[in-house]
Amino acid sequence: MCGICVYIGHDNSASGRVFEGLKKLEYRGYDSWGMAVFSGNRVKVIKRVGKIHDFSERKNLPKGKITLGHTRWATQGIVSEKNAHPHFSCRGRFVIVHNGIVENYQDLKRKLTAAGIGSVSETDTEVIVNLLEYEMTKKQNMVDALISVTQIIQGRNAFVIFDRVEKTVWAVKGGSPLLLGIGNDGIYVASDFSPFLAETKRAVFFENNELAQVLPGGFRFFSAVDGQQIKKEITFLDYSEEEITKQGFPHFFIKEVKEQPGALLTSLKSNLGNIDRAAELVNNAERIFLCGAGTAGRVAVLGSQLLSRIAGCFNTAFVASEFATYLPFFNQKSLLITISQSGETADTLEAVEQAKRKGAQILSIVNAAGSSLMRESDWSFPMNAGIEKAVASTKATTTPIALLTLLAFNMAGQKEKGEVLIKKISFRLAKFLDSDEIEKIKLLAKKIKLQENIYIIGRGISYPTALECAIKLQELACVHAEGIAGAELKHYALSLIQKYVPTIVLVPNDETKAAILGNAAEIKLRGGRIIGIAPENNFLFEEFIKVTDLGEFGSPILNLVPVQLLAYYLTLERGFDPDYCRNLAKSVTVK
Repeated sequence: MCGICVYIGHDNSASGRVFEGLKKLEYRGYDSWGMAVFSGNRVKVIKRVGKIHDFSERKNLPKGKITLGHTRWATQGIVSEKNAHPHFSCRGRFVIVHNGIVENYQDLKRKLTAAGIGSVSETDTEVIVNLLEYEMTKKQNMVDALISVTQIIQGRNAFVIFDRVEKTVWAVKGGSPLLLGIGNDGIYVASDFSPFLAETKRAVFFENNELAQVLPGGFRFFSAVDGQQIKKEITFLDYSEEEITKQGFPHFFIKEVKEQPGALLTSLKSNLGNIDRAAELVNNAERIFLCGAGTAGRVAVLGSQLLSRIAGCFNTAFVASEFATYLPFFNQKSLLITISQSGETADTLEAVEQAKRKGAQILSIVNAAGSSLMRESDWSFPMNAGIEKAVASTKATTTPIALLTLLAFNMAGQKEKGEVLIKKISFRLAKFLDSDEIEKIKLLAKKIKLQENIYIIGRGISYPTALECAIKLQELACVHAEGIAGAELKHYALSLIQKYVPTIVLVPNDETKAAILGNAAEIKLRGGRIIGIAPENNFLFEEFIKVTDLGEFGSPILNLVPVQLLAYYLTLERGFDPDYCRNLAKSVTVK
């Protein structure tokens, strides 16, 4: 969740490079930030609470060849300059930036305090750097000391340390993402490639339990288990700098909404050769599970229905953090299908690790190439949706829905039918995004901007779609939104309906149509405001958004995108930033 950006170079431009790199990590979410700039024996530390863009002293940054930078998302310790990174070890030899959680930090902090090693901040990060300083009194070299530290601390972590005595940078991955960017004048160490993509597309990815010594002109990797040196290959990143700019759009979110028709076609084209192997994996498995977190968790539920209804495949979907409930049922004949935009989601990765220990195979649908999840999988569908910068997901929601639809049709022996359907969805979605319906959605956002509760109802395959619609409204507009199965209204949700409270009703032309319209009528007669998303209008609808009828299995994406747009315009009406969701991060790399 935190962002690391470090630069080790030959000239004195490190601070400026890191400052700009931190701005490119803002999308990950943060509440404070900091830098430590090193020049000879001198160090200058800058720490601030708030946005990097609010810093007015950019032109006066200190010069240095090495700079450690960090964006912090508070997990241990309040939001304050004191708790912002970088942090120094007790005696000042080591400086650290860290992404992750040290789960046993309280116990370690007590032991270090008893040994006379105190802390300045409230964070768990200081434990790492103080522990390293302590271990260096017993070890002969940094590799051995770092191995000891990684074996003592618990949890998923990545950190970068500068040794002020040896003037050397060390980087360690123990579960959280980390990679090198190999430039012409120096080397970056970062949580993802955003900080250095404009300068270089050459990268080296850390595997778990690896550490590296990083110098301006090179690097050496070691195992964090036995200290053996490891040979690493440089990967060429297939991304363009334009993908991480707004390209004239006011926000990344609306840009990414508009990119979805093209993303669907790119994802389809790039995976047609993979689909047969994926279908074989599913067909050969005796027990099939799907999981994800947040939006990806809702896509997993939707994918479960697609596999069931199209391919007749019995399966179980669950939220990744609840994997322990299902772990007893995993074995060597099980398959876990995982969905993730970043491929670094801690809950999902832990589910994968536990499933693999049981002998299960892993099929992943991932957007971020080279991510931990992709490398941990037996087979992977790359979403190829392009970079997402907005915290709330769009392309990385609709592309896995399309891929799961294609997979289900392939399993049913109807691969061509699935391919044609995805192409039709892309075409109709492009038409919708250029239609008069957009102005209707903008006007609707103005009408409901003061409402604090919004409900979305659906049946059948529209129920998990309603769940994801609710997430978008919650994330962006900071409004209470709830996706409800239509039949559940009578059991509890009708008690929530009051006059003028808006309910979005998803009405595809399938077997659920009559029943969901009946549910809408129950809401309307109690004074609720009905917003219909459907191929055709109905007298029950106070507001109507028209979508194309592509049947039951074409409806999830076509019904979801109008709510993405409603969430966007409602967010603007309510005065929030649609790119940075309140209290949320793009990549959740801690449990």
